[in-house]
Amino acid sequence: SRGLGDVYKRQLERVLQGLSLKHRIIYFTYLAYKPDKDKNIPRSVSNKLQEQLELTQASIRVYRKEATDLVNNYINKVNGNK
Repeated sequence: SRGLGDVYKRQLERVLQGLSLKHRIIYFTYLAYKPDKDKNIPRSVSNKLQEQLELTQASIRVYRKEATDLVNNYINKVNGNK
């Protein structure tokens, strides 16, 4: 039988699938580099995101915040927080 963790994992995958491709690319790129909240990903990576996704750095910040908020809201909901 599958554990509760599998259920949450599948639900989180559905949350992530609800994001646009650009949101997912940006979210996982930042997740991979795991910069602290006040730190930035490497400039070369940031430039590549801007070039490949045809977005400004300001737009990338908005996409990142939208994706992060969605995931955090899901996690908080699962944990019973508001």
